[in-house]
Amino acid sequence: MNITILRKTGFIGSATSLHVKINGKKVGAINPDEQIKIDLPTIPARIQVVRFGARSNTLIVENGDRVVIRQSKWSYLLRILAPILASSFILTDDPPMKGVFLASLLGLFVGSLFLQELRLSK
Repeated sequence: MNITILRKTGFIGSATSLHVKINGKKVGAINPDEQIKIDLPTIPARIQVVRFGARSNTLIVENGDRVVIRQSKWSYLLRILAPILASSFILTDDPPMKGVFLASLLGLFVGSLFLQELRLSK
């Protein structure tokens, strides 16, 4: 009774492993472009992957399922907007605009704590 997990997250986060959780318990780790097999303790089981503060959706899996891990669209948007806002904050001399850029950066940071940066699919 096992599943296959394939990580296709691309360059983002490629320096770190993702921790695989089955039914809330850590059972292993997966590196970029790696494929692993994980034994399931129960059928069906709930799978989720985490990395630091980032997490995925929870997916119900059964024996023989193939799960693919990808970055969510939100994480790509975060990686594009954060440097733009940080550069704008540094380069502007207008105090009200500095406040807008800083508030936007803080909003992105807080949002990243609650939104799922990783996506699991079968």
